[in-house]
Formats: sequence, structure tokens, C-alpha cells
Amino acid sequence: MKIVQYHPTFNRGLPLVTEIRQMKKPTVEKVRELYGDFGVDLFEGKQPSLIKQTPKSKNPVINIVNKIKDYFAKKAEFEPDDSMFRIVHKYIFNEKAGLVKDIETKFGKSGKRILEGMERMGYVE
Repeated sequence: MKIVQYHPTFNRGLPLVTEIRQMKKPTVEKVRELYGDFGVDLFEGKQPSLIKQTPKSKNPVINIVNKIKDYFAKKAEFEPDDSMFRIVHKYIFNEKAGLVKDIETKFGKSGKRILEGMERMGYVE
């Protein structure tokens, strides 16, 4: 997948936190299946991040260059009122390109369904 358009204010649906709280008898397995690892982190009360951290290198010059790149790169971060659509959209915007399998792992069945809708709407290809 590759991002085609990004609209930072487009937020469609209920906030993901609310969706998870409205589930009947939620379990970690059920949340992981529907909302992936990201949903499990929210379910457990953790503060998940959409920004991947660059691994530290043994070379300090590379670390400094990576910090400078991260500082100037525009990255979108998770906010508590974000819907699943907006979360997936921000994740794709941050990564610029990737595999559908990554979305499935990180956001579960719901994320894959959202991604398919985004493809039809022309946000990703």
C-alpha cells in the first residue's frame, strides 16, 4: 500500500477507545482479533504510539542524523478521540508505504476492512 491523499482532520466513526469499551464481554483474544495489537494496548490501558522508533546504532553519528531526521519529519500521533479510520490513516501517512499484512497485524480485522474502504475511496493504492 502507498498513501495517495492525507486529510489530517478527517475522522469518521466512533473513537476506538469507545468502540472497545462498548464490546460485550471483551477478552484480550477477542480485542486482538478485531482491533489487533494496537487495540490490545488500548484495552490494557497503555499509551500506544503510531510512530516507529529508529533503532539505536553503535555509531553516534548515525544516531544524531536519525534524531535530526525524526525531528524534521512530519509524523501524526495517536490522540484519544481518534476513530479506527483516522488511526489507520495516520499510520499509513507515517510509514508512506508498506504491506497489507502490517495493517492486519497492528490493527486486526477492523483495520483491514478500513484499509479496503480507503482503497475504494482513493486514499491509498
